[in-house]
Amino acid sequence: MAPPTNSELNDKREKHCIAISPERKHFRVSSTFVKRSLRPCEWQKQDGYMHVPLFNMERVLNEGACLLFLADTGIPLPKLLGCFEDDGAAYLITEYVDGVGMNDLDAESQAVVAEELQGSRS
Repeated sequence: MAPPTNSELNDKREKHCIAISPERKHFRVSSTFVKRSLRPCEWQKQDGYMHVPLFNMERVLNEGACLLFLADTGIPLPKLLGCFEDDGAAYLITEYVDGVGMNDLDAESQAVVAEELQGSRS
């Protein structure tokens, strides 16, 4: 079977799946957010080539480890609920937090947030 395209994967999205990228699936269920690495059978064809995500599972598991490490720093982060590997995919489960992305802020507001984050490192 040929590798799927992103649109083919999106046409067959599971319930609660809100986005599929070339490397991840994202789910939102109530107040929970789930990020899952793609399984090899979900790796996608782009421009005639198969996109092979590098360190696919490791990156999701490392993100969970980082959230756990930073949990006591005072930096506002979503609460880590779980991080594990199952059936060829890595899962990161956090609380869902409504918010505004840095890319949605003007330059002045971005500077304020950056300064607040620098203060959290102390």
